[in-house]
Amino acid sequence: MSAVTENNYTGNNSTTTYSFTFPYLKTSDITVSLDGVATTAFTLANATTIQFNTAPTTGALIRIFRETTVDDLTATFYAGSAIKSEDLNDNFTQNLYVTQEVNQRYVPTTGGTFTGNLDLGNNKVTNLGNPVNGGDAVNKTTLDSSIDTAIESDILAGTDLSKTASGGQVTIDHNVAGANTTINNSNGNVIQDITISAQGHVTAAGSTDLDGRYYTETELDAGQLDNRYFTETELSGGQLDSRYYTETELDAGQLDNRYYTETELDAGALDPLYFRQDSSETISSGQTWSASDSYVATTSAIDARIIDLVDEVGGFDIVNDEQSFPDTNPGGTTGQSAVLSIKAASTNLVPSGTTVTVTNGNLANNANITITGVPSTIAQGFGFLVESTSTLHTYTFHRLVPKATEVTTVASNATAIANVGNNITAVTTANNNISDITTVATNITNVNNVGGSIANVNTVATNLTDINAFSDTYQIASSNPSTRADGSSLQEGDLYFNTTADELKVYNGGAWQGGVTASGNFAVTTGNTFTGDNVYNDNAKLKLGTDSDLEIFHDTNDSIINDAGTGSLKLQTGGNTKLEITSNGTTVTGGVTATSFTGSGANLTSLTAANLTGALPAISGANLTNLPVDLTNLSATNLTSGTIPDARFPAVLPAISAANLTNLPSTGGLTGGSTDELFLESDNVMSNNFTTGTNKNYLNLLPLTINATLTVTSGSNISFVSV
Repeated sequence: MSAVTENNYTGNNSTTTYSFTFPYLKTSDITVSLDGVATTAFTLANATTIQFNTAPTTGALIRIFRETTVDDLTATFYAGSAIKSEDLNDNFTQNLYVTQEVNQRYVPTTGGTFTGNLDLGNNKVTNLGNPVNGGDAVNKTTLDSSIDTAIESDILAGTDLSKTASGGQVTIDHNVAGANTTINNSNGNVIQDITISAQGHVTAAGSTDLDGRYYTETELDAGQLDNRYFTETELSGGQLDSRYYTETELDAGQLDNRYYTETELDAGALDPLYFRQDSSETISSGQTWSASDSYVATTSAIDARIIDLVDEVGGFDIVNDEQSFPDTNPGGTTGQSAVLSIKAASTNLVPSGTTVTVTNGNLANNANITITGVPSTIAQGFGFLVESTSTLHTYTFHRLVPKATEVTTVASNATAIANVGNNITAVTTANNNISDITTVATNITNVNNVGGSIANVNTVATNLTDINAFSDTYQIASSNPSTRADGSSLQEGDLYFNTTADELKVYNGGAWQGGVTASGNFAVTTGNTFTGDNVYNDNAKLKLGTDSDLEIFHDTNDSIINDAGTGSLKLQTGGNTKLEITSNGTTVTGGVTATSFTGSGANLTSLTAANLTGALPAISGANLTNLPVDLTNLSATNLTSGTIPDARFPAVLPAISAANLTNLPSTGGLTGGSTDELFLESDNVMSNNFTTGTNKNYLNLLPLTINATLTVTSGSNISFVSV
């Protein structure tokens, strides 16, 4: 399991305290960053929680991590000083923490993955290999070659163009062969007729005399078009009078039936189509207000109406929070209720029933504020409106006020909201199926598994006909079906579940045959009660335990209970172990009753005589141990081998001559020449692991070379003395 050296969170613009789960030696080792930038604007709320001075903004990436100092050891040892287990453990813990941090945050030379940006500090990456995949870094040689190749291959020569490429340089030559360079300006007043190719070349040129194509001014003055158009004389003579209304006809009212006359408009012919500006359809300032759709109000009248409405409610006051209510209830001059807008609740206001009581909520901080008609908790940060009443410090709840930031969020997503509105049918369908959608979200792992197995899903899709056929081969009914669901004949092997008998049946080709009932015939993994035998063939094992540690089976000859795990095999009654079998033998707790016993009994020890009843067989003294013996008159010359237990010796031993005790260490561990006891002798090389006792003091002479592990337990001290 990987060690925890950091914890990560996302800010929400309100939370200031965040916990962390990694251990540390010093509080200075705790480091915090916001969006990758280190910060010191925090304190420790407790040993495992930091508290920011200001809540991190919404979406800010919060990283709390340990950076154990490597500049100095936690503890330093000096010649002649005592080595404490606490200091040794702190030094090893410091090394362990640094190793954990390096292991998790640094990329080894064998490769790894960065989780942040890599800043080379204006240095180069050298000896970079050639890239293989699209996301690989590119070295300069490969980049130069790729650019040269791209330039030489991507630049193409079009029509009349030729290309030469070398070393990443491309030369384009324009071939103008076949272009016409002569423009015909003959024939006097002419228009040039030229042909231009797609490449912009003039490939042909000619000219057309304009005098032969258009009438000249002289020809027009001579009446060249008189037979095609009416002349001024002809028009003045009334040539078009039969085609258009004359002024005389218009004056006589020729168009009166097509358009409103001035008289008709003055009489109000358009009144049904447009609002009049007089008082009959317009409300001006000072006039009585009307809620009818037949009137349009002027801006001045609207301003006056707003003032009247505000006066009707006794005014509109703004309060910072629920602790800033006025000392007297505001209201209109004639007793109307006033509306108070509380900007934001500083805490959740939970109603008792429908009444919220704010302790000392007035500006003087000496009166409780009562708000009635509150339908549910007013959440912290939300504004709300209340109406004043005639009772001092009592108000009636009106409604909540949305947060401006959330309104802005809604406004900034107006397009998305409009899209929802345009697709409200689909949204309604989704809402009607919200339980199914929630089920999908709850089982998103399974959905992702389906996505990861899309090839199998596609296989199912291509075999959908066979899958759909399942509805024909399997049916659910209260009585035996006579046909398949699609009306076709029953086929051998068809299945149906009889809901009356709770039984699964199979069609055998001629009739429905009873199969499996739903009550009692299925064994489930959560447990069952069997009323019949479970038969296991020889060598088929009943395995119990997560790792199948306990096996029960018959191997054709013997019936075996086998402990295949690492523990022991126990037989218990009432939760108490009576027989325990281990790799070293068998332990019986309690009495053992046997009608017979075979074997030498050589290994039977500590038998209590009270438990040996009846006639005992002949006993061989060679196999008797732990028997009470009076050794007072025992001759040591008869003890040639074996061990006598301590319990066999009498309470008072006979006098012993020290002359017969050899190889005893000299007094106090002192040594010297001949019989001198002058020096304390100890090894100066530690070759074997050693663990001190608890609450013990030890003394060692320096110098000392340690080639093994020295463990100092809590409460013990080792003093090293330099000589």
